[in-house]
Amino acid sequence: MGKLVVTYDSEQRKQCCTLTYRDSVRYKGNIIDMQLYQKRQDFMLENFFEGGSHAKLTITRDEDGSNQKVALIYYANPKEDPLPDKTCICLLLSDVLQ
Repeated sequence: MGKLVVTYDSEQRKQCCTLTYRDSVRYKGNIIDMQLYQKRQDFMLENFFEGGSHAKLTITRDEDGSNQKVALIYYANPKEDPLPDKTCICLLLSDVLQ
């Protein structure tokens, strides 16, 4: 399971996020683009990968109405991905009310 927290930095006037999985923070940085749809959300994460490559984070909601979501993270520019089979990080997310 993973945890994604999206916040707004009013000083820098930017959306930020913290992504945690395997019980540790794996990314804390800026969201440089965001597209929100009814059943999908797309985020562009700044400097996510080693070397400064941006990542695309796509979150889709389960069709059965549960609070489960699937998050896929991959290189925003596939040509920057060093792996021949292409990198894809898959996480299960749940809605959490605070």
